[in-house]
Amino acid sequence: MITAMILRKSLIKDHHLLLTLLTGDGEKITVLMMGGQGGKKTHSRSNILELGNIIQFVPVISKKGGFVQDLWQGKEWVLLWQHKKIRYDFKKFQVLTDWLMIMEKISLEASFEELKKSQNLDPLYLHISNAIVSLDQADVSEDAIRTLDQLKTFFLLRLCFILGVAPRIDECMMCLSPLTLESGERMLMVDAGGFVCADCQSLHRENHFDVWLSWKMSMLLNWKKIEHFKFDRMNIHYEMVRNYSSHHLSLTWKDSQSF
Repeated sequence: MITAMILRKSLIKDHHLLLTLLTGDGEKITVLMMGGQGGKKTHSRSNILELGNIIQFVPVISKKGGFVQDLWQGKEWVLLWQHKKIRYDFKKFQVLTDWLMIMEKISLEASFEELKKSQNLDPLYLHISNAIVSLDQADVSEDAIRTLDQLKTFFLLRLCFILGVAPRIDECMMCLSPLTLESGERMLMVDAGGFVCADCQSLHRENHFDVWLSWKMSMLLNWKKIEHFKFDRMNIHYEMVRNYSSHHLSLTWKDSQSF
């Protein structure tokens, strides 16, 4: 059986669902779940196939012709994990759908042969899984430590590290001099993808942010430690991280409500 997370779903002919899934190895596939929407007698089965849920299923290729020819089908699907609170909180659900759209955009298509051989969980899959668990458990009241902005900030920060587009912190992007705690003011240059030293900050000053130590510390974080890390006190702001990830991951937010 294949383990996967549901990124997107579409209704087909009233009773079937066409799902875009992120597999455990970090690749996406499109699968037709026959009867996935359920009927009067099987309506409870459709609750398994919700956005962000993790399922296991048996993939097969249909050769019978018609609209299911040469399309992966899922059989005998079972629920491994589902969120409890997100679907009842509109703001959380907005964040969830945006995260899933990002994962669909950046993940590669899986081949059937590689899918059946895969046994490992990819860092990309683990990242979105841990993110949704934290989102589901987060207290988003006004005085809560883990706010939605904090979760969104760390989601993009960690995504940049996983995909290898995090800013370089070891040397100046312009003069290549080493950057240390004794280097003076070190500023993030978004379009260059790294930091510049105090002597090289005369160009594009409006795109600079003094967050070198914060980025260095954030490399040590994971989803279990995020509750005790306040990004606003470390001068890491969501807008800055969003602009950086948008530039280097080609992400757009024009259709998003939460981002």
